[in-house]
Amino acid sequence: MVELEQSSATSPRLADVLGALSLVTDIAASVPSRPDKMKLEAQLAELAALGLTLEPGVTVDDLLYFLGRKEYEEEPYKHLMGVFGTELESRPGQPVCRVVWFLDEEYVYESDTYVGIVNRLAHMSGSTDRLTKVESELNLEEETGFLELTLDGKRHRRQVVVDNDWLDTRVLGYIMALLGSEDRRFYSMPDGGQGVLLFYVNDDTAGAINRLMDYTLEPVVTR
Repeated sequence: MVELEQSSATSPRLADVLGALSLVTDIAASVPSRPDKMKLEAQLAELAALGLTLEPGVTVDDLLYFLGRKEYEEEPYKHLMGVFGTELESRPGQPVCRVVWFLDEEYVYESDTYVGIVNRLAHMSGSTDRLTKVESELNLEEETGFLELTLDGKRHRRQVVVDNDWLDTRVLGYIMALLGSEDRRFYSMPDGGQGVLLFYVNDDTAGAINRLMDYTLEPVVTR
C-alpha cells in the first residue's frame, strides 16, 4: 500500500526527490547489468520504450535546466527518474512525464489540497475527460473534511481524516482504484520517509522498471 502526499500547485523540490531516490540508487549501482555511464538521450529512449515519455513540449533543454548532462549520464536513470516525477520550474503545473509523479505525503496546508491531487492523478491515468466537479473542504482545527468528485457521471464522496498536515492515504488509495483501468494501475515506490514516487503503468512495465532500476514498485491497489 502507498504512503502519499501532494503539491497541488507546487512541484516537489528536486533535491527532495533525488534524496528519496538515493537509497535505491545505491543499491541499483551494484547491479551488474546497469551501465556505469549512459548518454542522456539513450536513457530517454530506454524509458520511452517502456511508455515513460516526456510530456509534449518538454525537451532535453528543459531537463538540463534542472541538472547538467554530466550528472544525468554518470548515474544513469537516478536523476532522470527523479526529474520525471517533478514539474517544470519554468512552467509551474507542467509535469515532465505524465505517468510519473513524486508525491509528498506531508502537504495538507489548504482546504482544497485534495482537488489538486485528484486532478494530477486523473492526468496521470488519462482520465481528465472522465472527471468533473472535484470539491474538497478541510477544517484543520476540527480535523474533519470531505472529498467529492464525479467520475463517469457517478458522484463519489469520502470523509477525509485530517491529521495535522498529513494526507489521508486511504482516501487517495480509493481515488487511485477508481482511476485505474483493466490493464494499468498505480504503482508506488516509497522513499522510506514522507514521500512516494508514483507510476501509472501496466504490470509488465512495472516489472521492467524494477529490473532496470532495481526498484521495488508495488501496486497501490491490488486486484
